[in-house]
Parts: sequence; structure tokens; C-alpha cells
Amino acid sequence: MNYKWPLNVSNFTWLDRLKICGFFLNPKNFWTMNKYVQKFEKEMAAFMGFKYAVFVSSGSTANTILSMYLRDKLKKENSVRNIIILPSTTWQTSCSPWIREGFDPYFIDISMENFSIDSYKLLDFIHKNKDKIAAIFPTSLLGFNTNYYLFKQIRKQNPKIEIFIDQCENNFGPFESYSLNVEHLQEFTSTTSTYMGHEIQSVEGGFIFTNDNKEYEHFL
Repeated sequence: MNYKWPLNVSNFTWLDRLKICGFFLNPKNFWTMNKYVQKFEKEMAAFMGFKYAVFVSSGSTANTILSMYLRDKLKKENSVRNIIILPSTTWQTSCSPWIREGFDPYFIDISMENFSIDSYKLLDFIHKNKDKIAAIFPTSLLGFNTNYYLFKQIRKQNPKIEIFIDQCENNFGPFESYSLNVEHLQEFTSTTSTYMGHEIQSVEGGFIFTNDNKEYEHFL
């Protein structure tokens, strides 16, 4: 006897398909950016504790826009800083945009406590290379958070080093005694993915969160 075990089935009803057709046939509707996207951005920014949120096509796109922003910013400053510090375990799309924009990636081993960049190895590398580092881009893996206290201290001591956070696997998870990590996350420009399987999903999509108006305008 032959059995068929489909990996997935269509969840769209006939009425759903009719609504989609009606949307596309209406010349007043936008296929991309419009009022619903703007509403989504405002609600996500408020929920995450940021002033601004930019919704994009994917988390990879969010990382790409972020790397392009830093490239443009450093060109204006004629900076010699070109190293991007990344955890040794991260997503390919958290790394490749920086390489494409001309930065030199430097990978630091992760800690088994939170699967983010090892604090001691990171501080040692910064001590020896602080004038060459453009940014640090830690990743929050498998529902764990990176050490926000550490990065707040690093930024205080090294204001020219940018710190961004890749939050695609943990937007809403707890950080120590805090119920939501936004208590500390909101201090850092961050990216996330809303691809299927993440904490919030839009089939495909991503966000950049920031409190800086200049960054927000550049991302747009």
C-alpha cells in the first residue's frame, strides 16, 4: 500500500485567495510599503522599546543595510577602522554583508554560558587592536542573550567602536532578572529576522531597530 505524507499543505482558503486577488487588482494598493507596514513598524518599535523600526525583506537584508550604513559613515570620517568582530558561531548572512562592504571580519570564540562572544578573549583583542576595530556584531543564538552589561562598558570605554546586536533568535527572551531583554537591548541598534520559525514571523521579513534619527533616515 502506498502512503503519501506531504511535508506541508496549503493553508489558504478560497476566500483568502479571493481577498488577495482583490488587493492586487485595486490600483490604490501598494504591493510593498504602505499603511499596514507602517503600523507594524510602530507597534514593533514600541513593543521593543525603540524610537524607530524599519521593516525590510529579510533579516539578511537588515544586516546588509546595517553594514552599508557603517561603510558610508566611516568613509565620511576617513576612518582607518576596518575590523568587524564576530562570534565564531553565527549566521553566514550575519557575516557576508560586512565582507561585501569591504570590512575585515575577525572571529572570536564563543562562551558556553550564552553562546555569544567570549568576554575575556573579546576584551583582550580590543585592548590590543582598539584603533582598528570598526564594530562588534554579537549574535544571540538559540534563545540566549549576549552580555549587555559587558557591551555597555565596552562602548563607554571605546566610544568610537560601534556595537550592533543580531537578535534574530531571541527578540523577547529574558536577560538575567529582567522579564524582557529590551531593558538593555534598546541601547544598541539591532537587527532581527521574522522568517518562519522565529519568535515572530511574517513568512519572510526582518527589522532594524534604532533610537538614532540619523541612522533611521539612512536605513530608510
